[in-house]
Amino acid sequence: MNDTAKQKYYENRFGNVFGPMVVTPVGRATFCNLAQPNQKFQPAKYSVTILFDKTDDKLKDQLNLMIGACKELIAFKYKGGKIPIFSTPPIQDGSEKSYQGFEGCYFITAKSNKIPEVIDQKRKPLDPAQILPGMKIRCVVAPILFDKGVAWSLSCVQFVEDDSIRFYGGPDPKSLLDDVKAESMSLEQSADDLLGGKKSIDLL
Repeated sequence: MNDTAKQKYYENRFGNVFGPMVVTPVGRATFCNLAQPNQKFQPAKYSVTILFDKTDDKLKDQLNLMIGACKELIAFKYKGGKIPIFSTPPIQDGSEKSYQGFEGCYFITAKSNKIPEVIDQKRKPLDPAQILPGMKIRCVVAPILFDKGVAWSLSCVQFVEDDSIRFYGGPDPKSLLDDVKAESMSLEQSADDLLGGKKSIDLL
């Protein structure tokens, strides 16, 4: 390994390769575990998931730069040899999830063993608990190549904007509902039909 590669990449004893830090595009935070680590990871990790709007062409260019960094990481690891098929892509498709806010977005989840630095728009320290799901953020992350694909290490989170949109995690309840048809019965008619024409239900 030459000196330049040593500065740019680091391979640990488990064969995981760490790449250089990059800045994400501005996206919306969700599943924020910045003040307290997420216990679902073992060991527990601080983490945040960032949603990126698929329709933003400028954002796509920035995401392609992140993907390019991942490709360089893979090329360094395998040095022209056969590259395995990975199950974890570096940037995932939110349309495959039913969580709030994920539809129409790409996303990444970035994690850290230690509490990440959180800053405001002027790069002043910010309480991590103030970053709420739905707020716009950008992050400093580094790609990590492991046996299943590429993950992201989280170093810093910067608050960008709060336009009052909130995501509360879990499945989106709207995904369980169909569009209401224009010819649907009124609420009063529906109640009458449900009761078989009766105005009240005979209790047992």
